Amino acid sequence: MPERRMILAHLTVVHPPADVRIYLRECRALAAAGFRVILLAPAPAPGEARPAPPVEFRPLPRFRRRLPRMLFAALAMPFLALRARADCYHFHDPELIPAGLLLKLLGRRVIWDVHEHLAGQMLSKPYLRPWARGILSRLATVLEAVAARSFDAAVCATPAIAHRLVLRGARAHTVQNHPLVEEWFDSRPEPEAPARRDVVYVGGLNPPRGVAQMVQAMGYLPAGLDCRLRLVGPFGPAELWEQCARWPGWKRVDYLGILPRSAAMAVLRRAAAGLVVFQPQANHLESQPNKLFEYMSAGLPLVASDFPLWRELIEGHGLGLNVDPTDPEAIAEAITWLLTHPEAAAAMGARGNRLVREQWNWEREAPTLLRVVAGVLAGGRS
Repeated sequence: MPERRMILAHLTVVHPPADVRIYLRECRALAAAGFRVILLAPAPAPGEARPAPPVEFRPLPRFRRRLPRMLFAALAMPFLALRARADCYHFHDPELIPAGLLLKLLGRRVIWDVHEHLAGQMLSKPYLRPWARGILSRLATVLEAVAARSFDAAVCATPAIAHRLVLRGARAHTVQNHPLVEEWFDSRPEPEAPARRDVVYVGGLNPPRGVAQMVQAMGYLPAGLDCRLRLVGPFGPAELWEQCARWPGWKRVDYLGILPRSAAMAVLRRAAAGLVVFQPQANHLESQPNKLFEYMSAGLPLVASDFPLWRELIEGHGLGLNVDPTDPEAIAEAITWLLTHPEAAAAMGARGNRLVREQWNWEREAPTLLRVVAGVLAGGRS
């Protein structure tokens, strides 16, 4: 009789079903290692990618409003998760902490995947009133401390998150958001345009991510400089679009909308530089966004916020230029320098590309995830 495969259930009510970290990297790596992997995630939106076998996808309702989503996460998700009859439950959203605690009370093994600084997130939520942000941030700190001591392991997207949770009593492990070598380097490259003059940003287009500053910066570029800003991703809120369209820099912007992953990668491969000018909010200062490393994978020099961690990463390795992300003129100066110093810019891009190939890639991160899961399944906190 064949040996029963261990079942791992990944849970999210926030992230898309084909999320890069959850599905493309973690679930697929675990399935390749021989586990039966079940992914409970929101049903795909029109045009959105759907998880494929061997990962078993079980779609959940999609919620546009936060309160229904949080109630579903707390009340319905534990029972839907139990129907998977998993040997270990691995959840990815702060909204699912209560569900994870209930699963632990029922004697299940639970791993918490911590993507961001929870208390810092509360301080930067634009829909919260300032007085509410402080209260919710303190409550998030207490909840984080309870969760850290309760779950069998915490898998953290950055070393800073892992360090903070270790101080709160967690068995925390760092599994970083580094690119898949097989995705970026083992497939046929897209044809490149003859001249790479565009700068690009791929991701959520909202105030905390610096979309206003990027658009304004295009208005400060020298009139004779051949350069356009190509934006890929969801744009919001609606009034932000209207505001951006009134600035002079908008004349140099191409908004490409939400693209399939392969098409977004093609845009990167044809660009001259990648922009990551997140605004200085608590949950950004020690973050390591996917896009930093994906720009490197595409061989792009970076124009990035001058947070201390990012400065150490980028200027410390000669990968691009760090700027004040609140200053559109400084962003424009960095773009201008890269486009007028093509040899130096190409060398920066080549260094980043080489670092991803050799060090900063998912193939080096996945073994840590597999060790953590194996330790939890062996019966103890890992």
